[in-house]
Amino acid sequence: MKIIALIAICGFAGAAQASPLIQTQSFTGIPDYDQTFTFNQFDSALGTLTGINVTLQLDISGGFLGVDNDGIDPAVVNVEFGASGILTSLPGLFLSLTTSNSATFNLAADDLDGPGVQTTGPDYDELSGVATSSSTSSAILAAFFSNYIGLGTFDILADINQVIDFGGVSGVAGQFDPQVADIIVTVGYKYDPIPAPGSMALLGLGGLIATRRRR
Repeated sequence: MKIIALIAICGFAGAAQASPLIQTQSFTGIPDYDQTFTFNQFDSALGTLTGINVTLQLDISGGFLGVDNDGIDPAVVNVEFGASGILTSLPGLFLSLTTSNSATFNLAADDLDGPGVQTTGPDYDELSGVATSSSTSSAILAAFFSNYIGLGTFDILADINQVIDFGGVSGVAGQFDPQVADIIVTVGYKYDPIPAPGSMALLGLGGLIATRRRR
């Protein structure tokens, strides 16, 4: 019975280890746009902060990019279509990534369908905006923890821009319908919790039981 009691007490003490605190915010819009996310600081009454991780996720969907060759020669055109995101505004924090669709088009020479984008003939091709997602994360250095500790809030600024590229080939015209960009920002705190008074008492009782058993 003494051994069983000691195991139970140790198990209870281990349960005092808290899971990471996670905050997540999101925004949906058509680039280009800026968005400010406000997060709660870490309350030091919970324990000692040991780690901060910030994650940026960018999802895109919809839209299209079409290119038409108005040149007299066939053209190989590399196209890219999507969005890029940057997180800034706090010391120790800078995250950036690009989420995009891409393709290579082999366009015939201009079929004399007129200047600008004409959506017919072998001199035209189109890239549809397929739903795509990417993410990146960064751990904040301990030297910057003070910016995240307190009873207030802090802001993270997100800058989201369109990515549209069909350049590098003369005589190629383009048109597009922008993609929708969903941004998700997550802040996670890892910490060593302050043991509750009851947990400390149980730990003391466990040590007493172990001492008596050895005797």
